[in-house]
Amino acid sequence: MSESDILPEGPVVNLAAAVKKTVLQSTPGYNENEDAELHMAIRMSLETPDVETTEDTIRENIPIDEEEQAELDQALFLSNLPPDMCDEQLAELHQARVNGANSAQNVLDLLSSANQLLQSGEPDAVSSSIGFMHQAVGLAPDGSDLKVSLVQVLSDIESEAKVQELYSSAVQLIAHCQESGDWTAIDNAVQLMEEVIKLTPDGHTEKAEQLGNLGTAFIRRFEHLGKLRDIENAILVSQQAVDLTPDGHAFKAGWFNNLGNAFSCRFEHLGELRDIENAISVTQWAVGLTPDGHAYKAALLNTLGNAFIQRFQHLGELRDIENAMLVNQQAVDLTPDGHADKAARLGSLGNVFFNRFECLGELRDIDNAILISQQAVDLTPDSHSVDKAVQLSYLGSAFSRRFEHLGKLGDVENAILVIQQAVDLTPDGHTQKARWLINLGNALRNRFEHLGKLGDIENAVLVNQRAVDLTPDDHADKAAQLSSLGSASLRRFERLGECHELTGPPPRHHTRSHIA
Repeated sequence: MSESDILPEGPVVNLAAAVKKTVLQSTPGYNENEDAELHMAIRMSLETPDVETTEDTIRENIPIDEEEQAELDQALFLSNLPPDMCDEQLAELHQARVNGANSAQNVLDLLSSANQLLQSGEPDAVSSSIGFMHQAVGLAPDGSDLKVSLVQVLSDIESEAKVQELYSSAVQLIAHCQESGDWTAIDNAVQLMEEVIKLTPDGHTEKAEQLGNLGTAFIRRFEHLGKLRDIENAILVSQQAVDLTPDGHAFKAGWFNNLGNAFSCRFEHLGELRDIENAISVTQWAVGLTPDGHAYKAALLNTLGNAFIQRFQHLGELRDIENAMLVNQQAVDLTPDGHADKAARLGSLGNVFFNRFECLGELRDIDNAILISQQAVDLTPDSHSVDKAVQLSYLGSAFSRRFEHLGKLGDVENAILVIQQAVDLTPDGHTQKARWLINLGNALRNRFEHLGKLGDIENAVLVNQRAVDLTPDDHADKAAQLSSLGSASLRRFERLGECHELTGPPPRHHTRSHIA
């Protein structure tokens, strides 16, 4: 999935080879035998008193093609000229052939230089090779087959260069978004990738890679804007990338990983069981095909573990927790320290411990969840704001659960602190923002129940209302969010006895609250 400043090697080399073949066929190189053959043809014609008889004899005894016939006709024409004029015409013909041969050789030299540049990987290889191709076109005779072939190939290479430039720009934008945590340019990346797909013919060797990276861009935009059509498109193009990539190809595991992630995202949005079943199925299949040393093995295991957790949360079957624990631990073990994805994979493992605590209630699981989630937070750069928010949300949820289990005030204080940080780091359009607001509201309500401070339940109502406002009506979490809002409003009513709680909250000002 790496970008390159040169054109895809296969198509460019094939085009250059095709041009070279055309040059050789259209303009044979000059050699001394040609003049010898011409002189012999002239001598034969001079020795024969009847030209027509000679022609008939040659045609009867020696099968010749059109090119040979043309040379013979030329020789016969020259034989009928006066000797001094014949020598002059022969000299001109000889020089024309030499010039043509030199021109053809120059064209071949330019093509060879262009080909070497394209294979060199140098930054300006494409533009320089196109310059050589323009020179070659200029040297070719007007109206010749050679010129027609060169013009066509130059057009093809310039078209591919345009596609490659657009593709490189799109990949760079996606990489910038991932590295910086700033996703404001993701729309531009998607538009560029879509244009690349339109310009790339079916059957092109790079088509699958382009579709796969477009799938990545759709997934990232869905995560940050929450538009369902993006995840629908991600599933479509990721499936196409998988279908176009042969088994054993280095990128196939990556496209499976995208497809599994896309199904998981749609499941989280719509809650349809078939999506998480598909996510598990395709990712399990890809894991089985991928050797342990493969670059995508850990990513696939992490995606598979996350899908097991999602199905556990939907069906409550312990075997999904156990499977998730196994594969997420493998993902962490396969990821070296210092790897960019180490924090995310630790966060996923911490989430598995959290969910096993929910299922079995063993204190060591929630302790492990807190320990591992804290490591994930510490390893995530502050510049990666949304990634940092994800890890903070895991840590905050673990603190909240341990407070509910042990009742220690420090845990709920920590929960409120880190979940508030997660909320503050996350833009309103992000798909997880509403969920983290609900978690914050639950932590505030827990502290209200423990200390009885009115401010906590007031803030719990506010943040729950924000979560409801940010969530589309068709989202699977909408009902649970409305339930949380209703519970917080009821507790405030019970605390204050204000009747407006039964009909809804008072008018709200659209200001951002920061909770201490």
